[in-house]
Order: sequence, then structure tokens, then C-alpha cells
Amino acid sequence: GINAEYGVPLPQGWKPEDLKVYVTWEFTLSDKTTKGQTKWYKGGINPELAELFRVDIGDRTARSFARAIKRGALKATLWYDRGFLKKPGDLGTGTVKCTD
Repeated sequence: GINAEYGVPLPQGWKPEDLKVYVTWEFTLSDKTTKGQTKWYKGGINPELAELFRVDIGDRTARSFARAIKRGALKATLWYDRGFLKKPGDLGTGTVKCTD
């Protein structure tokens, strides 16, 4: 699950209490990519995101599974609401590689 985002710089002219954010995520495992997003959170730059997501990883008993896990990665992007009739702005992106 995605729990929290810390140390993200605020957009110029914004206060933490005015910020409304959400996280999109993308998990790539071998040739499959699973995507999703959290709900909107208001009132701070370090929201506690208590959301869980289920990702289909295929057959864990296959020999190729261990290799696929080592190549897999989770990419998360933090977005903020810029206002009425404006697309959300990107606050930051992070990637976590899977290992043994």
C-alpha cells in the first residue's frame, strides 16, 4: 500500500493547509503494468494515505518469477489540485525497484 509522502516541496505561493493531493502509481512486473490512484487528500503536504491496492503478480511458482521480480518497479507520482478548470500539477515522482 501507499502510506505517506514526505519532504515534497510546495508549489510557489501555496500553503500546506490549502493543498489537495493524490497519488497515482504504476507497478511494472515483466511485461505487465498495473496502474491505480488514491483518493484526494486535503490539508497538508505530508498526508497519511492509508490505502491498499491488490496487484496480480501471476504464477509465483514459475522459475521466471524471481527474475521478473528483480526487474519490477513501483513508480508513484504525487499530484496537487491547481484550481478550477486546470489540470493537476505534478509535485514529485519516485521509483522503487524490487529486490530479493
